[in-house]
Parts: sequence; structure tokens; C-alpha cells
Amino acid sequence: MNIFATVLENWTRYELLIVLSSAILLTVIGVLSAYLFVKDKRAVWFSGISSKTSPLIVVLIIFLANLLLSSVSETYSFVFMLTTTLSAINVMTLNNYLVKNRNKKNFDIDFVTREHFSDSIKLIALILLFFTILISFTSGEIRNILIASGISSILSIVINHLVSRILFKDGK
Repeated sequence: MNIFATVLENWTRYELLIVLSSAILLTVIGVLSAYLFVKDKRAVWFSGISSKTSPLIVVLIIFLANLLLSSVSETYSFVFMLTTTLSAINVMTLNNYLVKNRNKKNFDIDFVTREHFSDSIKLIALILLFFTILISFTSGEIRNILIASGISSILSIVINHLVSRILFKDGK
């Protein structure tokens, strides 16, 4: 419990409320949109699981940063916002592929997951390039925030892909 207190000592209640409420809102919107538009139980589960894994990864990265740097400020909320945004983009690509291809005559879930894998690799490459360029021109706390954002975003996308492989493996 002392770890939570030391990490969050620089955060106000308002900032914590905003981060928690945005995590809950993203989960509700993601699951509801998957239910309404995709109409596939696995897509709803995928959206729900993915919307919960990215905040958990961010929390782990922030605790790791606190252990390594011994100081985490409220500006690390940027890590949460960026990671959840990039994770939501990754989730939406799979759901959009499902909506686009589900009415085709020769619907193949393996094709959809391969396309999602291809887009995930492209998104990871974009993140690596973007953050490498930004990190090379910054220093101090901003560099640490960018490194934490890049690592948590890539981990979130990799976990999203692994979850999609597990949920959509049978094709039925």
C-alpha cells in the first residue's frame, strides 16, 4: 500500500478522478460500440479485455518508473492518455475489419486476424519511429515520460494482438 501512496502523492484528486473516469468511459464506449456495430460476442470480449489491459500496463509502467526514477509526477497521466488512445486504435482496426468482411461470401476469420497483425506491426513501427525521434531531442522528465509512453503503448498493442489470437483462433 505504501507503493501506491508514494506514486500518487503528487497527484490531485481531480487528476485521479479524470484518469479513472476516462478509463471507465473508454471501457463502456468500446464494449458498447463492439456490441452495436460488430454484433460478435468475441469482439465484445476483445474490446472489454483490451480496454482493461492498457490501463493495467500503464499502472505497471508508472510503478516501474517510480522504482527506477524515485519520482513520478502528475504529468505521467500523459502516458495513460497516449497508451489508451493507441490501444483503442488497435482495437478499432480489428473491429472494422470484422464489420467490413463479415458479410462476404467466403468470410475467413484468419484473414481478419492476419490483417490485424499486419496493422499492429505497422502501428508498432510508427510508435518506434515517432518516439525514437522525440526521445533524441528531449531530456529529463519529458524523455522519461516518452519512454514510458512508448513502452506501454507497444506492450498494449502486443497484448491486444495476443488476446485477439486467443479469442478468434477457432473461426467459429
